[in-house]
Amino acid sequence: MRQRLLVALLACSLISCAGGQQESARAGRPLDFTPEERTLFVDVSLEMNRISLPLAFPAGGIAAWMDSDRVIYSTVEIPGVWKAQPGELPKVILLRISTRTIEETPYRGNLLCYSPGRMIISAPFKPNAGGHDGPRERLVAGRFGSTLEALPDIENKKIISFSCDLNPIVSTDRGMDHTTRISLLPGHGYLRVPRGTMLAQSDGVPLYGLYENDSSKVMALPDLGFFMLTRLTYLRWIDAYLVDRGPQEVTRVVWPDGRHTAIPPPALFSSLGPTAGGGYTTATRDGLLWNFVAWRALWRVQGLYLQGKSGVLRRIDDASVPHPPGVAVSEDGCRIFYVRRAGDPFNARLPLRPTVLNVCKEKLGG
Repeated sequence: MRQRLLVALLACSLISCAGGQQESARAGRPLDFTPEERTLFVDVSLEMNRISLPLAFPAGGIAAWMDSDRVIYSTVEIPGVWKAQPGELPKVILLRISTRTIEETPYRGNLLCYSPGRMIISAPFKPNAGGHDGPRERLVAGRFGSTLEALPDIENKKIISFSCDLNPIVSTDRGMDHTTRISLLPGHGYLRVPRGTMLAQSDGVPLYGLYENDSSKVMALPDLGFFMLTRLTYLRWIDAYLVDRGPQEVTRVVWPDGRHTAIPPPALFSSLGPTAGGGYTTATRDGLLWNFVAWRALWRVQGLYLQGKSGVLRRIDDASVPHPPGVAVSEDGCRIFYVRRAGDPFNARLPLRPTVLNVCKEKLGG
């Protein structure tokens, strides 16, 4: 019973399943793609050379590449080896790609963030629950391989995904509306973004901006929209930051020198609309990647969609990809790690399979 509940939570982590089915029914949405929608993408999901890894059912939190051969994330069960009992915390494990083996670590809890210098793990307020529930959680942090220390004073702070630092939700700049300062990597300054509905000062100056650490402005930025710190990611292969707002909104890339570009969503997602589902955007060296999580009744439109430089949208996997742990991209931007369930995500007889796919080797015409 507990495993079925876990599956349900993973499949519906982005959206409310029952509400989504009702919205889709009211909208008269067909359960599969319309003929017109099928012309908006190319389905190459059966042609991909995926690497299947040993089963380790995901818990809450994220997955991350530690190096070119190892992925780290939290699990509640390694079939045939270990299974979390009621009240027992998840295990943090390593999956070694070259040998396709699992290595257990001494750490327990949900991996919330990983970077080479620091990682953050939560002891969930309710064991076997995902995510991070503010002051009720116990967070510990430190470099992998060392003893992790408890993080005090975590209330009203969010985790910056690429550094694993805690960032205050709200700060006040003199003479300006309430904003959040998001510290970027060393030498890159910080982003200033507004809180609430106020997007500009009374004189019309945007509150979004990129600043040096001495508070000198590098560039006023266009409306980046309201976004979560955990969905601001660093793209090492182009030395830039991705602002993810999902498959129905404009994705933006911001460089430390102030350059920025806007990438509109593919026409397919506009056609499907929010009543079909939602998802996350990430980037690979071959282009933008969308993990589209459909409402339960519409699972046939789910999957991973990659749009390369040619502009062609390709569905590279038609499976359900639960978040957590979502999609983790290697440092070189070529390999993606994710957990997939082929077909109906609520069919518990189908395994949640840890998977690696090298998009750079697939010659997708990006």
